[in-house]
Amino acid sequence: MLKCQKEIAKRAKYYLYNYKEIKEKIEQAKEDMNMTRKTYFSTLTNQGYYSNPVENAVLQFDKEYGEDEKWLKVINDTYDIVRAEAHLKYQFMLKRFYKKEPY
Repeated sequence: MLKCQKEIAKRAKYYLYNYKEIKEKIEQAKEDMNMTRKTYFSTLTNQGYYSNPVENAVLQFDKEYGEDEKWLKVINDTYDIVRAEAHLKYQFMLKRFYKKEPY
């Protein structure tokens, strides 16, 4: 039990410190996936059976970034809760994790 809690705390700390970089990486991957979809549907012809690269791209995205997206949602929710309940703690969190300033 204690080992599991330590691992979760370690992962949460990782996502807190790297929030901005991970979010940018996910947004770039989504943009790339959208570009793939646009080019695919513009070249689609009626040739019977075809594989769907869009579906493959979505599945690959979920495989690569699914866990990161879930953790970013947890971090966003954490920021929202702390912002609503304790403004000073929220400012501290922003300085320490988001702006990476010494505390």
